[in-house]
Amino acid sequence: DHIDLCLNGDEKFAGVKPFNTSDTFNKGDLVSTGGKVYEFTAQHSAGAWTGTDAKALCTTGDADFLKVNDGWIKQLTNNA
Repeated sequence: DHIDLCLNGDEKFAGVKPFNTSDTFNKGDLVSTGGKVYEFTAQHSAGAWTGTDAKALCTTGDADFLKVNDGWIKQLTNNA
């Protein structure tokens, strides 16, 4: 579930982009807006945020924490 995803980490958080009204997003894309990370559940055409085509996963702080820790894990794994 989304709590496990946030607590246990997931490489896809490295792809979180800020929501932008001029961009089109595909199902599965991750965006940040309003202090949270959302995953689109359907395609979102360029335009205003509706929130009906995305589900909240965690806060942006959680995602930033995971990105940093994922980097450390990769460095340790690769003996970097």
